[in-house]
Amino acid sequence: MVPVLFLGLFDLLKQEKFSWKPILMAGIAAGLIGLTTPYYAYMTILMTVIFLLGFYSFQRLQALEICNVLEKSAVICYSGSCPDRNFHVTVSPLEFPE
Repeated sequence: MVPVLFLGLFDLLKQEKFSWKPILMAGIAAGLIGLTTPYYAYMTILMTVIFLLGFYSFQRLQALEICNVLEKSAVICYSGSCPDRNFHVTVSPLEFPE
């Protein structure tokens, strides 16, 4: 039931318009998990909090990274020194220590 709960949470966080399906899926899964034992309920709550914190921090980090990349590329290209994207890297086996 735990994967169903996280599928419902992920669908709920990613939905663009309102839908009852992810709410019901996550709610029913959380209710069934809560009926088993308190240990599973507490661990599910803990994992849900960690999942939500990770989801929101990853979204924020990804948005900041995209903004930084766009800002740096705009500054570099505006100055007239756009880097050449065609490069070739060769690595020999002797470069890696054993």
